[in-house]
Amino acid sequence: MKDRIVRVVCMCAAVAVLAICSAFGGVVFVSPEGTAEAGGTSWTDAKDLTSALAGAAENDELWLKAGTYAPQAQLATDKALTIRGGFVGTEASADARTGTACAVIDGEMAYPTSLASGQITGLFKVTAASGTVTFDRIEITRSYQRGLQVTGGANVVLEGCRFIDNCYYNQGGYGSSLAMSGRGAYAKGSETSTLTAVNCAFEGNVLGSRTGAGSDIGTGASHGGGLYAATFASVTLTDCAFVTNGLPTKANAKTGRDNCRGGALYAEDAPVTAMRVRFIGNGAISHGPLAGGSAVFLVGNCGGSSFTNCLFLANFCRSWGATGSYGGAFCAKTLSPGAVTIYGQNPT
Repeated sequence: MKDRIVRVVCMCAAVAVLAICSAFGGVVFVSPEGTAEAGGTSWTDAKDLTSALAGAAENDELWLKAGTYAPQAQLATDKALTIRGGFVGTEASADARTGTACAVIDGEMAYPTSLASGQITGLFKVTAASGTVTFDRIEITRSYQRGLQVTGGANVVLEGCRFIDNCYYNQGGYGSSLAMSGRGAYAKGSETSTLTAVNCAFEGNVLGSRTGAGSDIGTGASHGGGLYAATFASVTLTDCAFVTNGLPTKANAKTGRDNCRGGALYAEDAPVTAMRVRFIGNGAISHGPLAGGSAVFLVGNCGGSSFTNCLFLANFCRSWGATGSYGGAFCAKTLSPGAVTIYGQNPT
């Protein structure tokens, strides 16, 4: 009888260990100097980022050594992974990291060979259907399309990340009907998933550009220059900064041909709780109808949203269309249920 009990206990322990391993996954070491042939089992055996993503298992953690990664093609995964950056390359735990350095993923503004409306996507694309997708101390910059795109329904966590200068530069020839929402980060979840961003910066992400007469782009809607969030149970932003998003790239440019909403942040069916978030110098500009919410635009099931001790400074909204602009720094449209509460600041 005693032996039987021992066998049962051992079997239960084995099942528990497997469950823990499944929940947490393993660690894959990644370096700018890494190779596809490496095993990724240590810093001295680090893989390159593309092959590390291709071989990662559900719930794995990818530890990226600080430095610049310049992928030659889109980075993509359909798994719920944790992507951590800012390692020196000697750490044995994520908590051993010091400073605030990020791993930088640089799209180098590579110009695609074709760019139809349905092809708008992210330099880093995640399509996980469940679990939690985490980006920790990752910078995504100079993507020709979106910086980060997460769809599929998973929870999204962004910690200490930066989304800088992601923008579509029209060079003529095609692309006149592109919808350009979520240039820094685009996230679409589910009615039960959540999005959380802590200590993140969204800066200089442009909804559209115009290089000269006759080369306008963006005849579709252009929303959320810094962050576009749709269909989440909640969106929580803490100690983040949205600076000069949504602006055109040229002094004479007009961005977002049909309408431009939420130069910094656009949320649809995703109630927002923002604490100590700075919205500075963002713009919602259109030369069609309807420009609104130069910093923030909320629509749909966003009732109950709150903004506490946030700063709204020098955000502006302008439209060259017949219907004009509205909302100034902040616009909330057809919300349900409930209202939006703003504490401790005066939107400007």
